[in-house]
Amino acid sequence: MDDQGILRHCQEGDAGKFELLVKAYERELMRHALMWLGHREDALDTVQETLMKAFRAIPRFRQGQPVYPWLYGILRNTCIDAARHRQHDRIQARAGWSDRECFSSRTADRGSELWEHLGKLEAEDREMLFLKHVDGRSYEEIAALLEIPAGTVMSRLSRARARLRSRMGAKV
Repeated sequence: MDDQGILRHCQEGDAGKFELLVKAYERELMRHALMWLGHREDALDTVQETLMKAFRAIPRFRQGQPVYPWLYGILRNTCIDAARHRQHDRIQARAGWSDRECFSSRTADRGSELWEHLGKLEAEDREMLFLKHVDGRSYEEIAALLEIPAGTVMSRLSRARARLRSRMGAKV
């Protein structure tokens, strides 16, 4: 059963099917929450809160809408609120970014200095770099997740790369 079918069943009263979405997206949501917050416990709490919000929002889900961008939007807003509430507007590199088990094997071999610098970037820059270079998403996929034009993704990503290079000197 695809994501659309799962949500349709949930809208029709079979709430137990929501567990299938949880299993499908929990790890990806966790990686993204960790990217935003940098603290494992905060990320776990935020993913749980996101899933509860998503479950309550199922009646308002528009069939035909892609599921992960919908979940990511809920996660993103929840992480922003959590960061504001917990005053973690910048992540601590050692607390979360070094928790490599949540990231793909492509990123596990990157140097700790890079991870440390990523952790010190503003959330928007970190998000752009993470979605493109850690998740490996296309400009169009990022645009869909963030609900912005692909051209805006390209310019924000370019600025984020420049800020990372500046932070790291000539090493990147």
